[in-house]
Amino acid sequence: MEADPETSEPGPTAPASHAPLLYGLSIGCGIWFLLTSWMWTYLACLFISYPVGLIGLFLWGLGRMEAPASKAGRLAIGLHLLGLATSILALALFK
Repeated sequence: MEADPETSEPGPTAPASHAPLLYGLSIGCGIWFLLTSWMWTYLACLFISYPVGLIGLFLWGLGRMEAPASKAGRLAIGLHLLGLATSILALALFK
């Protein structure tokens, strides 16, 4: 007896990837990190910029586990590295 395709239940499907969402949030955190990483007055960078940058790196790592070869992943890590370079340069000029 054959199964009727209209009444049979579909089989298991592959779970949807969360990588685009993770990369998008990481890019948002990277933009924030880049825009605020120069604020070393009163060590504001440690409270405003670095926590968001670390959260963004964590999200990037989770996205990389799901979709390692992604343009969004390269953009996210590039923003974080540029923010880190900006922060180190600003710290050198601040001292």
